[in-house]
Amino acid sequence: MSSAPRGWVRERLKDVAAINAHTLSAGTAPDYEFNYLEISNVDYHGIVDHSAIERLRFEDAPSRARRRVAQPGAL
Repeated sequence: MSSAPRGWVRERLKDVAAINAHTLSAGTAPDYEFNYLEISNVDYHGIVDHSAIERLRFEDAPSRARRRVAQPGAL
C-alpha cells in the first residue's frame, strides 16, 4: 500500500464514513459507473488499499455493490 501524501492523516474507515446508509436502487441506469471496494481490501485498522478500488458499471456489479459509503451527513 502506498503512503498518504504529506500532511494527510490516516483514519479508520468506520470512524469517518456512514456505511450502508443508502443503496443504489434496482432502477439505476445500467451504464452508471462507480468506485467499488471489496471489504476484504480494508485492513483490521480500517485502512483502504487504494490500488484495489475498481471502477464498475452498475450492470456488471455484484448485488453487494449497491451499498453506498459516504462521509457522515453527506448522504
